Amino acid sequence: MFTRVIRPMFLLMVLTLLVGCQSNETAKPKVTNIDPAQQDTEPTTSAKSGLPGIGNPDVSATAPLIAPTPRVDKIELASRPAVVNLDDKPGPDGVSITLRLYNLEQPLAFALQTGVIEFVLYEGNIKDAEVADAEPFHVWRFSANQINNSGRKVLVGWQYALSLDWLGKPPTSSAVTLVARIPRPGGTPIYAHPVHLPIGTR
Repeated sequence: MFTRVIRPMFLLMVLTLLVGCQSNETAKPKVTNIDPAQQDTEPTTSAKSGLPGIGNPDVSATAPLIAPTPRVDKIELASRPAVVNLDDKPGPDGVSITLRLYNLEQPLAFALQTGVIEFVLYEGNIKDAEVADAEPFHVWRFSANQINNSGRKVLVGWQYALSLDWLGKPPTSSAVTLVARIPRPGGTPIYAHPVHLPIGTR
């Protein structure tokens, strides 16, 4: 008789414990390794599999300009010889670039710590002297935090490698000009030398 009473009670206790454990597991908060204090409030960038980083074009930025530290004296911009396909559909979708920033007091390229950097695309072949007054076709804007996700150390210092997608709004000209610039509060932006790229057949 005693055994008949104990067994149902024991089974009831086990079931109660199992239900309690399951409810505790579902009630646990999600764990993230992102520090909210480090999250950027400026426009974000998207990424595609297999690419260092993809920027969203034509993003307006409302954050105030901050002078980069250390001071940027020279921007070196390089690109693949032509525009590139960034998806599984035929036709060009954007440009893939590398970028290095230099200060005259430092021998190696450095990572952007503050401020923003912009990549500006123009239709046609635009010369150095015409860049400041030309009408941009696309503008990609990155904060220091955002672009540093696409950077790594190489022999000459810190180098960025990323792909810029014009997201379904292709240029209509046979060639494009790309420049990198860093806006400076109270002064004119500093520009890299323009890169000229053929569009090719579409």
